[in-house]
Amino acid sequence: MLLTMKFLVFLFILGPVKDCFAAINLETCRVALGMQTKEIKDEQLSSSSTYSEELLGARYARLGLNEGAGAWCPGNPISKDHNDEFLEINLLKLTVISLIAIQGRDNAESNAVEYATHFKLVYFRQSELPTDDWRRFEYRNYYNYTVMLGNNNPSQAISHSISPPIIAERVRVYPVNPVDVPLHVCMRVELYGCPYQ
Repeated sequence: MLLTMKFLVFLFILGPVKDCFAAINLETCRVALGMQTKEIKDEQLSSSSTYSEELLGARYARLGLNEGAGAWCPGNPISKDHNDEFLEINLLKLTVISLIAIQGRDNAESNAVEYATHFKLVYFRQSELPTDDWRRFEYRNYYNYTVMLGNNNPSQAISHSISPPIIAERVRVYPVNPVDVPLHVCMRVELYGCPYQ
């Protein structure tokens, strides 16, 4: 009886989620959400830290643009033991995210080679519970991996399908360093998707 009840609860929860994604046309839900065009405003961007707010702050984390000193760079090096630096993008409303592109910092003046070889996503939605403001989720792909491959050079962007897509109001991109040697990393980002209906 208990097993039957658990199965019915699982079907009840799965049903609306399955219907929700069935209603999303993933072929057309891949529009750039506005990092590059600045439809996502500077005040919607924040970070855990920055090496220099004036030159490397979150507002410079825009894919394809080379403003400020060229990207967002966290204030601390990233290592296996220090992977808690993040760039946060506040989309201001529920949005379907189906693709992400990231890029490093291509600074010809200093010949800097600063990029994230791996990264992960954490996202937030407003909670419907009165005791909790935001619900936090860590993105996992269909293979249950949380960490995605990043860049192998500072200038070329790499993109990843977010599959299954996520529905979020705020997104955090965490650079990840899988090796013991601490690295200074920098990122530029674009999110792709469509408004959640």
